[in-house]
Amino acid sequence: MSCVGSTPKRVMAWRTSPSAGPATTATGTQALPRSDPPSTRVIATIALHESPTAITVSGDTIWLTYAGRDTNGVLPIDARTNQVGATIPVDRGSYVVTTAAHTGDTFWIRNAASQLARIDTRARRRTRLQSLPSSLRGFDLVAATRRALWLTGPKELVRVDPQTLQPAGEPIPIPKSEQVVITPRAVWILTNLNSTQGGFPGQLWELDPRDVTSIGTPRRVGVTPVRLLVTAGAVWVANYSDATITALTLRT
Repeated sequence: MSCVGSTPKRVMAWRTSPSAGPATTATGTQALPRSDPPSTRVIATIALHESPTAITVSGDTIWLTYAGRDTNGVLPIDARTNQVGATIPVDRGSYVVTTAAHTGDTFWIRNAASQLARIDTRARRRTRLQSLPSSLRGFDLVAATRRALWLTGPKELVRVDPQTLQPAGEPIPIPKSEQVVITPRAVWILTNLNSTQGGFPGQLWELDPRDVTSIGTPRRVGVTPVRLLVTAGAVWVANYSDATITALTLRT
């Protein structure tokens, strides 16, 4: 899995997926390469004491979920100094699913037992471990705001209350949603319509954040889209099967 985040001086790319190219680390290698996007040159390799499974950026902190032999949890890294912080154990015996979300002060991950772990990023400790309602046990966590957590299932997206984990609002009927990015101006949803036969392009949906209604028709992207990134002026989608990047310039 790769992630692009802004540090105080420049933009850097962080990668943990074995399919992302030479500047990567596969789960189990216990290292995190850091590369410069324009040149793709690896400028640092950060030694870890856990095996990373997912990565996300919040301000000047890089957050990794990890899967260990005895525990699973979250590992912070200071993006300015590359300094690795202390691990925050989340649970024992359940593999941490590689979906995570954060709202700045709170970081959420979902484990294989359909539980959501709430982590206080300031105190660097887990504050709560809750089970999803039975109707949402097969759903994955894809995004979070202070008002709702976003979960995706085979046929729809569901928002739940962060305190009770009960549904908040009506389901959003967008099937096979893979990733969600929420901004003040739009909710961006990436779907992967691929199957075992392959060859089906994904779609990029734009929703109005006020009432989550669709803005226009969904845009076609490449085959097997795997990553969605939204910056101030553009939306970027990385497509795995046809090795392309779809770019959409945002209106100002």
